[in-house]
This record gives sequence, structure tokens and C-alpha cells, in this order.
Amino acid sequence: MKKHFLFLASLVLGLGQLFADEVTFSVGDLKASLPSDNTNIALPYAWKTSPYHVTATIEKTDGTTGTIGVGTVIALNANYKVTVSVAGAGTLNSIKFSTNPASQNANASASTGTFASGTWTPEGATSSVTFTATGNFRLTQIAVDYTPDSGYTPDVPSAATMGDPIEAIAIDNINTYTGSEPYVYSKANMTYYALNNLGQYEEYGIFSEVSTLKVAGDGVTEIESIKSTNNAYINLDYIPKANSKAICTINAETGGDWKAIYGCGYNQNGWKDRFCFFTTNATINLGGETGNREAMRYGEKIVTVLDAVAGKMDIFEADGTTLIGTITDSPKTADCKTPLYVFAQNKDVPGGGKQTDCYNMLTTLYGLKLYEGDVLVM
Repeated sequence: MKKHFLFLASLVLGLGQLFADEVTFSVGDLKASLPSDNTNIALPYAWKTSPYHVTATIEKTDGTTGTIGVGTVIALNANYKVTVSVAGAGTLNSIKFSTNPASQNANASASTGTFASGTWTPEGATSSVTFTATGNFRLTQIAVDYTPDSGYTPDVPSAATMGDPIEAIAIDNINTYTGSEPYVYSKANMTYYALNNLGQYEEYGIFSEVSTLKVAGDGVTEIESIKSTNNAYINLDYIPKANSKAICTINAETGGDWKAIYGCGYNQNGWKDRFCFFTTNATINLGGETGNREAMRYGEKIVTVLDAVAGKMDIFEADGTTLIGTITDSPKTADCKTPLYVFAQNKDVPGGGKQTDCYNMLTTLYGLKLYEGDVLVM
């Protein structure tokens, strides 16, 4: 069974009182915990802070993945929701949203209880409540008053274990997993979970403050970004489907034509079965081939979403929500026949000649997720 590892680098975390009845989620503190060059968090994000009984989960209302910027504030709008929950049999007593400016209303509706002027009060015993944004507001902190489950013990890193590896077993999907490994890595949503002392799996976001957290497996270490040299490329051993979608975060440079950050497709009496993005040309191949340099942005981090069903690529700013432009091609009507390459185009002809071309050494890759419909496959 393949195993993944977490390495906790030395970092002093204020553990606070284990059974405090108040906790404050500060956007400023969250930003300070991120690496110095990281101004975004990936969504959904399970935000925890000492003493770790309460989780504030930030996610998109449509259930898709993405990123959101973190600075002195987190700018929320109707595309987002925040769920506050307490572990085990604990209960929520009150929740206060603070904004900047302070006079700004926290425009949101609550799934239960009463929410007015930024303050939530429960109706009966409540362990979880979801706030769905109904307008724009700039969140600075969430203050939560709660009654903890006295039998719940959070999994908190200690000075004694800092630097020691914590072994996590790779599983297909946390929603269908029936085992009892202490730490697991769910490949379906690429998230770590810890088995708490109540026999429940909780997202391994309690270590989100550890900015030097590294993930490794089989001698390979997770890094923040990668850039090709000497025409190096990666064979993903994945064949795109007619319903594939690629969400790719990059920083592209200008340069020579036809530099593929990823691609596959072959020329056999005409080009066939393509799934490509050429950064230098701002061109995509799905059902056809279309370029639009005005939709592209160079020299800064952007998020690109290539959708085979929609037949287009949307390009966003680094927050993953602010649309820069769209490159519209035509939908794919059939699955590809050859594996997808990263930093090049796989031009192999099925059952025929082998060819790799369109090497890309001008683009820094921060992340690539592949979906079939709404299902994350890689």
C-alpha cells in the first residue's frame, strides 16, 4: 500500500487552554501563518486555530474547488460560504463576524438560528451552522463562543514531535473509507485526515499554521512550484476524456510559439483527439484550435480552467474567482487516445510513431488538478 508522509518542521504553536470556551479566527493571523510568498488558500479550506475544537470551513457555494486571497481581510461574496462547527458533542453558543470597515454589514444568511448585524445566536443545541454570503463584505475575524465536548482531545503537534514524520496511508475516498488508520490521505480530494479520539475522521487542517509543512512519498517531496529545464516533461499516464477539466495555476512568460504547459493529440490525416494549452500563443485545442492573447496575462500567477464539455478556457487572477478572459474553442466530442504530458505536447500516434514536441521552459507550474465532470481524478 502506498504511503504518504507529513513532516512537521520546528515551529512554536501557542496551544492555549485545551478546554477554552472562546476562539477567534483572525484573518491577519492566518496570513502570517502562510509562506511569505503565498497570498492564497486552496478551497475548501478547513481553518483551525488553538485550541482546535472549532473549525471554520471556507468553501465555494457551488461545491467546486478554487482559491481565495488572504491579506488583512478575506473578501467574500455570494460565491462563498463559511461553516462553523465544533467537534464531537460540543455546542455553539454565539458567533460574531467582524469586517473592515467595521461599519460594513456581514452580508450572509445562516442555515439555522438567527443572524443579524454580524452576530449569530442559536435556536436550540447546535454543533454546526453554515453562513452563505448574500453580498460583498471584507472579513477580518470570526469570534466563536462554544461549549466543548469534554471527551474530545484535539490532535495537536507538540514540541516533542516536531520534525518527526507522521505516516499517512493513501486511500481512494474518505467518504467510503471504513478503516481505522490514524492518518489517511484521501486521493479523491487530495486532503489529509486524522482519526480523532471519538473515532471520527477530521480534516488534517489543524496543522495549517505550520508553514513549512512538507508532504512526501516514495522519496518524492512536495514542492510549491516546478519549472522545466532542458526540454524535460512529465508523462501523467492519464488520457483525457470528453468530459475532462483541467484547473492549472501558472506564471507564464512570453516567448517562442507553441509552448505547451500540457497537451496531447496527434496528426493523422489532420489533428485528432487533442487536449492542449499553449501558453505562449494563448491557444487551446479541444474540439478545434483557438487562440486569444487578449485573454491571457503574463508575468503573474493566474488560474486557468480548461473545460472539454464547455469547449473553452476561463482565465482568472490568482484568487481563482476574478475573471480575466476566456478562450472559446468548441466542445470535445470524444475521449483522447494518448496520455497527457506536462511541459510538452504528446504527439504520439496510437499504434504508430512516437513524437514529443512543443516543450515549455517558460512557465512556472504551481498546481494542476484534473477532473472528469465534477470528480477529481488526479
